[in-house]
Amino acid sequence: MNWKEIEPQTIELRCDLLATMDRIKKESQPDNIPDIAQSFELSEKLLARPSYDIVICGEVKKGKSTFINAIIGQELLPTGVKETTSQVFRITNNPTESFSLVFTDGTNEKIARDQLSRFGSQVDADLLGEPIFKNRQLDYIQVNVPIEFLPVGVSIVDTPGLGALYKSHELITNRYVQNAAAVVFIFDPSQPLVQQEKLFLEKVFNVTPFVMFVMTKTDCYDEEHWVHQISRTETLLKDSFGKRCYSPPKVFPVASTTLFDASKEADPEAKAELVDFSEFPAAQAELLKVMYITVGLSRTRFAWSEANKQKCKALTSLEEQSNMIAAETKEEQAKIRDKKLAIRQSFEQLWGPSSTKRNEVRQEVQTIITGVQNRAQQLTSNSGSLYKKYLEQIEAFHSIEQVKSFVEQDSKSIISEVTTGWQAITDSAHREIITTLDLVQSEIQQLPDNDIFSSSPNMQLIELSFSEKFQNYKARYFDVAIASTVSGGLLSILGLGSLVPPLLPIALVGSLVYSLINGGLDAEKKALEKNKANLKNNLAALMNEIHSQLFVVPVAGGHKTMVQSFTSELAGMVDKAMDAMFEQQKRQFETEQKRLDEQGRLSTEQKQKQLTMVNEQRKQWLAISAEIAEEEKIIQHIKRILA
Repeated sequence: MNWKEIEPQTIELRCDLLATMDRIKKESQPDNIPDIAQSFELSEKLLARPSYDIVICGEVKKGKSTFINAIIGQELLPTGVKETTSQVFRITNNPTESFSLVFTDGTNEKIARDQLSRFGSQVDADLLGEPIFKNRQLDYIQVNVPIEFLPVGVSIVDTPGLGALYKSHELITNRYVQNAAAVVFIFDPSQPLVQQEKLFLEKVFNVTPFVMFVMTKTDCYDEEHWVHQISRTETLLKDSFGKRCYSPPKVFPVASTTLFDASKEADPEAKAELVDFSEFPAAQAELLKVMYITVGLSRTRFAWSEANKQKCKALTSLEEQSNMIAAETKEEQAKIRDKKLAIRQSFEQLWGPSSTKRNEVRQEVQTIITGVQNRAQQLTSNSGSLYKKYLEQIEAFHSIEQVKSFVEQDSKSIISEVTTGWQAITDSAHREIITTLDLVQSEIQQLPDNDIFSSSPNMQLIELSFSEKFQNYKARYFDVAIASTVSGGLLSILGLGSLVPPLLPIALVGSLVYSLINGGLDAEKKALEKNKANLKNNLAALMNEIHSQLFVVPVAGGHKTMVQSFTSELAGMVDKAMDAMFEQQKRQFETEQKRLDEQGRLSTEQKQKQLTMVNEQRKQWLAISAEIAEEEKIIQHIKRILA
C-alpha cells in the first residue's frame, strides 16, 4: 500500500465531492426543490476541514510515550520509570518545528522544546509543583515536527495512562478519546487484557470501530512469554469486541527500545536489522492502514451519503411534479395526490406522538437514563472505585505526616473528582442522545420511494429494532468531529438551543478535617491506627453526603434531585426534539401537496412552461446523479485498496 499513490486520489475525490455539493446547493435553491438538510451543510464543512486524531492510550506504564518516540524517531515525549505523562500531547507533521500550550479558551502560548517535560510530565510536577496557567485550563500540548510517515491532516495524540494514581490523568484520557478518529491501544507482556482495560475499550468502541492493538516491551521478556500473552489477549479481544472492530482483533508486537535504537543507527544494514528485530514493520503497515482509512474514507463517505440523499429527494420531487403536470385527466391527478397522501399518512402513523417508532426511541432514551443513574451510583457508592481508591491510600499510611497531608489536600480532591466524574457522565449521555436524535432525523427524512434514484440501493430484508439501528449508527460516525458538529447543528435547526441542562456544581458538603490523635513515640503506632480509622469513617460519611446531594436532596428552587433533574430534562428534550422533527417534515409534505394541487390547476400554456422548467431541472439533477455515481466508484476503489 503506497499512500503517495492513494493520497492524490483522496484529495481529488474530496475536491470533486465538494464541487458536487456546491452544485447541489445551487440546484436546491428553487422553491420547488426540497430544502437541503442541516447534516448536508455540516458534512460539507467537515469535508473541507481535514483534521484527524489518532489517539494512543492504555494503562499507565505500558510504554505509550516510548512507543511514540520510537515510531517518530525522536525523544520528544517525557518517559521514565515512574508514572510520567500528565497531559495530552498532540503531535503533527510539520516541516517547521514548534511547540505550544493550547488552552480550552482557544488561546495558546509558545514554549521551547526543553519545556515539554515541565508542562507535560507528572514527575516534574511532583518535583517542581503543578504549572500555573493564570486561570486557564490546559487542553493539550501541540508538537509540530517533521514526521515523514504521517499523512497531511493526521495527528498522533499521546494521553495519560488509565488506572493512574492521579485520577485526573484518567479523566483527561477519557475526555480526549472522544475526539478520536482512530485509537491505538497499548498492552505490555506483563498480563493479558484485564477488566479495567475491557471497560475502557467498551467506551472506545462507542466512538470508533478503528482500534488497533499493540504490545510493547517485547524486548524486556522472552519470546515464548510475550507470544503466549499476545495469543491470550487476542482471544479475549475477539470474544469481547470481534464484531465491533474494523477487522478481527490482532495484537502487534513492538520492541520500542530496539526501534528507537534503530532511529539513531547510522549504518543502513545495522539500522534495517534493528527495525526488523523490533517487529515494527507489521505494526507500521497496520498503523498506516488505519490512518489512510481515516483520512481517505471517514468524512468522504459521510459527505457522499448526504449528497446522495439530497439528490434522491430532489429527483423524487421532480418526478412527482412532472407526472402531475403531464397528467391529462382528473383521475391521473387524483392518483398522484393519493400516492402523496398515502406517503404522508404512512409517515404520520410511523412517527406520530403515540407511534411505535416514538416508543422505541423513548425506550432507547430510558436505557441511556438508566446508564446515567447506574454510573452516578457507582461514582458515589462506598463500593465504587473512587471510594476504594482513597480507602486504599488510607490503609497504606505509615506515618502521622501522611495523615496530615491527606487531611489538608484530599477532601477537595474527592469533591473535584466526583464533579468531574458527574460531568463525564452527563457528557456521555449527551453524545448518546445526539446519536439517537440524528438517527431519528435520518429516518424521518427518508422517503419510501427514494430508493428508485439511489446509485446503490441498500435493500434491508430484516427490519432492525431502533436499538439495533442505534448501535450500528454509533459505529457509522466514528469520527467524533462529525458527531459533535452534527450535535450543534441539529439542535440549532430544531430551535432547541442546548440539549443538556447546565451542570449543577457539587458543593463542598463536607471535609476531612479531623482532630488528630497525637501520642509519644511509644504510642505512635496506636495513634496512627486510630487516625486511620477516623479518616475511613469520615471518608464514608463524606461519600454518603455527596451521594445524598446527587440522589436525595432537591436542587435549589425545585423538588427533584440533581440526577432526577438531569434525566427528566433529558427525556423531555428528546420528546420536544421529536415533535420539532415531526412537525418540520409534516410541513414539508404539506408544502409539496399544495404545490401538486397548484400544478394540477394550471392552464395548458402554464403547464407547458412548468414542464419545460421541471425537465430542465431534472436534467441538471441527473447530471449530478452521474457525478455522485462516479464518486461512489472512486470511494469503493479506495476502499478496496485500503482493505
